Amino acid sequence: MKMGNTVDLVLFMGQSNMSGRGNAAESVVCQSGHGYEFRAVSDPARLYDLVEPFGVNERNPESGVDDRLMTGSMVSALCEAYFSLTQVPIVAVSCSMGGTDTDFWRPDKPPIQDAIGRLKKAGLFLAQNGYTVRHRFMVWCQGEQDGGAGLPGEEYIARFNAILDRMKSAGIETCFVIQIGHRRDADDFDEIIAAQEKLCRENPDAVLASIKFAGMRDLMKDRSHFTQTGYNITGTDAGLNMARFVLTGHKPL
Repeated sequence: MKMGNTVDLVLFMGQSNMSGRGNAAESVVCQSGHGYEFRAVSDPARLYDLVEPFGVNERNPESGVDDRLMTGSMVSALCEAYFSLTQVPIVAVSCSMGGTDTDFWRPDKPPIQDAIGRLKKAGLFLAQNGYTVRHRFMVWCQGEQDGGAGLPGEEYIARFNAILDRMKSAGIETCFVIQIGHRRDADDFDEIIAAQEKLCRENPDAVLASIKFAGMRDLMKDRSHFTQTGYNITGTDAGLNMARFVLTGHKPL
């Protein structure tokens, strides 16, 4: 059942594995009408069919959200999978930056203000153009930088909760967390991986959308990033789990 002009507005935030370091030519195709990109920075006057590399035009040097290395992400796979169960397209908004820790995204700093501005601009465009926004979500994939710096898990949780609280005050209902993986040659991210599971158990507004990256060393293209196949698998998994949460109200186990 299609729902006319009903959409779900989703902000994609995090570091390089959210931005995507894959190969756009190998990405899952998000069929026309199944997902859109709102380009809040480069062209906020229309919706685009969602294609990879998602977010490549959305650089903002003034805020520091200025990723120049986007080559293919998990977002098209996520949106296609989400639509397959919900029949509602995602309007996706990019706001991610490689190499960033949770301090970069602190609630009083320019990057999160940029994210909120992009979300508001998208909501206004949709309202003015006859769309009904059913849900406002964020998808978060970040933590490698904090893990590499040895940030304690409890501190990661406290910082994440402060970020989510700020985003909730801007209209976000739920944050879907895509758990980070390991480095290809080390296990120094264990504490952050465990912290992400704990925060999703304890915070009712945080949902663990995928744990696929943590078991995907064979699909890494370098020490820290995944092949497009890895992004496709994780994006599909996350999209299906997000859809199931929306349809049932139950967090995935």
